[in-house]
Amino acid sequence: MALSLLAIASLAKADTVLLVGGEVDSLLHPAIPTVEAVGPCGVFPSGLPDLPETRRDGAAALFGEQVVTCGGSALFGADKTCLALTLGSWPLQWAPFPDLLHARHDLGLVVVGGRLYAVGGSVAIGSTHSIEKFDASTEGWQEVGQMSGYRQDFCTLPWGEDGILVVGGYDDFGGKTRTELYNVTSSSWRQLAQLNIGRGMHACAAYNGGVLVAGGWADNNDPDFPGQEVTRTTEWYDPEENVWVETGILRARRTKFALELLNGTLTAMGGWEGFYSNSVEVLGADGSWGWTDLTLTQQKASFGVVRLEDQLEDENCAG
Repeated sequence: MALSLLAIASLAKADTVLLVGGEVDSLLHPAIPTVEAVGPCGVFPSGLPDLPETRRDGAAALFGEQVVTCGGSALFGADKTCLALTLGSWPLQWAPFPDLLHARHDLGLVVVGGRLYAVGGSVAIGSTHSIEKFDASTEGWQEVGQMSGYRQDFCTLPWGEDGILVVGGYDDFGGKTRTELYNVTSSSWRQLAQLNIGRGMHACAAYNGGVLVAGGWADNNDPDFPGQEVTRTTEWYDPEENVWVETGILRARRTKFALELLNGTLTAMGGWEGFYSNSVEVLGADGSWGWTDLTLTQQKASFGVVRLEDQLEDENCAG
């Protein structure tokens, strides 16, 4: 049964998820410049401008009052350019932000301890091991660490005061179950419990004191025709027990999608499963996923994702 996010939204204080750029089903022009705002009541006119150029497979983060997007897939490889939009400024417009040291796409872009980090990512052949930190004093990026090895198609989250969590993705051994914590203070890695189901191009979000991962490419477990398939499975990381617990099944198979909290409700948006999707589903209190009556304005995937707390006014949620 379809659920309405309006019914579970706190209208006085609504979250917003920004979908920055992305990819659509177009042979000649798959990358898009769209900046789409999604609230508990659906897509709404936020007044935020689209990107001045198309961007797909990039990452985005809220850095102070700036929405920053970096990296992505370019015509002849990876991109290292960045753009920033300062919220609350006038006129609202995207401006150049210092370029990364290393071009990359499908990277992690996270803020830990008030600092902005670019984590790993993919290049034309293989992956980049580089971890960069933005230095506001020099207005440039610094190389501050390395991935623990080959890693592609993972997801990242800030963890605590000085941690970056890296979950899943292809590694040196061809597996996709590795979970690691990078300490930005000591520049050291710590292994955590492995995923139950290896996955890549999945999504993850902080949820219920831990981390929930969903979707992505996983083994099809077919002995006769082994291969990969887009999975509907999800699992939750319990940090106290250091264990992953299998959880509810998505309604749709998804890769390269958004997974974020909207007013406390975990919400999955868009993505790709053999075709591009504009569907939205939510995790209910009973642990099962259900469709909403909301959709994105485009069927798309491979966008940057930024969550804003009570910063944009959604007229659809007024009253």
